Amino acid sequence: MGSSSLNHLAAQAAESIVFLQFGKAYGIGFVASDDGLVVTSLHVVMGEKKVTAHLADGRKLDVRQVGGLDTKRDLAVLKLEASTLPPCLPRGPRRLVEE
Repeated sequence: MGSSSLNHLAAQAAESIVFLQFGKAYGIGFVASDDGLVVTSLHVVMGEKKVTAHLADGRKLDVRQVGGLDTKRDLAVLKLEASTLPPCLPRGPRRLVEE
């Protein structure tokens, strides 16, 4: 991978990072789709009643619902109240995405 491609990927990754706030604590996640899905670790948000997402563009959005949980892989998919989110990371190989 060339340096320009790596720089582009790093910039895109930075835009897709989401800080999750619950009370005075924070966690981190990333944009999974432009229609409001964010992925984080399940242990980060487990048991939290209200989670606010802080996006790279300065917006603060409430998590509307939990879109999915995977306890085996420690993953949570959160749905934000948003119709457009910053660019998400490129998907990995198809077999890994499907898993």
